[in-house]
Amino acid sequence: MRSPFSLYKKQTQQGHTWYARFWNEKVRRYIEYRSTGVTVSGKKWRWQEAWHQAMEILANIGFEDPKPGVADIPFLEYVAGFWKEGSDYIRDCANIGKEPLSLKYIRGNANDTRLHISPYEPFQGLALGKLTAGHIRAWMRWADENGRTAHHINSALGCVNTT
Repeated sequence: MRSPFSLYKKQTQQGHTWYARFWNEKVRRYIEYRSTGVTVSGKKWRWQEAWHQAMEILANIGFEDPKPGVADIPFLEYVAGFWKEGSDYIRDCANIGKEPLSLKYIRGNANDTRLHISPYEPFQGLALGKLTAGHIRAWMRWADENGRTAHHINSALGCVNTT
């Protein structure tokens, strides 16, 4: 199990100070950063004092249940929604960029998603925040082995890259 916090030195106006970052196991990342108020000085830099202060801070931190964010959305749902007519991206291109996307381009990317990306089983239920370059490379190998042409693979890859 990971330590509930880690200490690090940070330059402040008073010199170097010990700070602590606190790990939240529910979201599997550091979500709280606080000063211990202990300045770095002396032979051992007052590390133990900073550690005890961080333990006191930890006792008073109440981690809230994380709210679902974009990283929690299923990857396939996100990509498919991105290429739906009227999505935020498509509206933004028309309203902010003043260059609306053609219906042919939108439908082509939606079809690439449906025909070439969605059938790949490892993408089923994969959260957007868990997607890695390794997933994409494995998908490219799968697409090649399952008869997708280089044109279709590159086209589908382009629609994922845009998202």
